[in-house]
Amino acid sequence: MSGKSIYVVLGASGFIGGALTSYLISSGEEVISVQRSASKDKRKISNIIDFDQYEKVQKDNHIVFNCITSYDRVENTNDEILMANFSLPQRIIKSLGPGSKFINLNTALPKEFSFYTLQKKLFVEFALTYCALNAGPRFVDIKLEHVFGPGQSSLSFCGWLIESFKSGAPNLMLTAGEQLRDFVYIDDVISGLLAVAHAPLNSADYISLGSGVSVAVRDFVQKVRYACAATTELHFGALPYRKNEPMFTVADLSSMAELGWAPSFDVDTGISLTVKAAMA
Repeated sequence: MSGKSIYVVLGASGFIGGALTSYLISSGEEVISVQRSASKDKRKISNIIDFDQYEKVQKDNHIVFNCITSYDRVENTNDEILMANFSLPQRIIKSLGPGSKFINLNTALPKEFSFYTLQKKLFVEFALTYCALNAGPRFVDIKLEHVFGPGQSSLSFCGWLIESFKSGAPNLMLTAGEQLRDFVYIDDVISGLLAVAHAPLNSADYISLGSGVSVAVRDFVQKVRYACAATTELHFGALPYRKNEPMFTVADLSSMAELGWAPSFDVDTGISLTVKAAMA
């Protein structure tokens, strides 16, 4: 690609998309925020448009980050999960030419885990096929581990824990917590995404992004409780594991190391910063 890149963030009102957008703006970059509802984002972004508008934009040298996500939650229907994780991003990738790059934020969880993870994996299959058969953008798939950090919604695991401890909840019902998860701090995710954006990667590259270290969910919960100075009683084993829940995930950082990237925050530092921000 030649000339200055324009950064496009799909889902800039979400946790990762919002953090990425804020960083790019503070760095003086030109950013287009593409959202299902432009009114959701109140930050000072000059270019906030919806998906219909972006499809009609003349695109050259665009770096598109697909941060849009809809999880399996009570408030989200299957149609909404399908639209966010498959339908909307496939419309965008079909509107891009070979001069642009599409960086897809996928999940490290298997497709059998939930309807959300299934749609994420199906989109990757579609994107790879489409780009192979057409003059599409360079497509890079990021298998993202469990992200946490300041400002995360209480609908997220870490956000829920902090909100529960802050509010003085006397008890928390949890699984046995033996699952090993790679918890990665949001600032490392942002720096990792930008390293990928600036690298001369081939289309269809797969990259794992995380801390490279797995921590038992039980230990993570206890670390957050300690950082919050909470006295909540933790009832590990009170809830069953979810169907098809993997017991071990960790990022293979070999591809990121080749790009000169390494994480800067361990899980303890990340928890400390996250709790400090929540308590401020």
